[in-house]
Amino acid sequence: MFKNFFATRWGIIGVGGLIGVFAALLQKLGNPGNMGICVACFERDIAGAVGLHRAAVVQYMRPEIIGFVLGSLVAAKANRLAGYYARPTPATQVIEIIRQIPRALEEILQEKVTGKATTK
Repeated sequence: MFKNFFATRWGIIGVGGLIGVFAALLQKLGNPGNMGICVACFERDIAGAVGLHRAAVVQYMRPEIIGFVLGSLVAAKANRLAGYYARPTPATQVIEIIRQIPRALEEILQEKVTGKATTK
């Protein structure tokens, strides 16, 4: 039976380590030293970028927020297409949908190249 790796001890440790490395990389690439992936800081900076406060130091639109939003949109579309391709029934296992994700991502990338939207 398929075991959820991310629910195991090593899965949790691995994901935590990956997030830590990503946060350190963001700091190395230019984020202020006191924040890596800081949701409160993101909100403060976005509020300044749209003019809700005037603290000049934190008035900028953080590029990683744009990446998170665009990435989540692509993930949502891929999930929808993967579900469509799996032809789910009440008995469908999640792994059957997961197997369709590469096909869904390929279609999304093809749509970006050709400009033709799918009707699914």
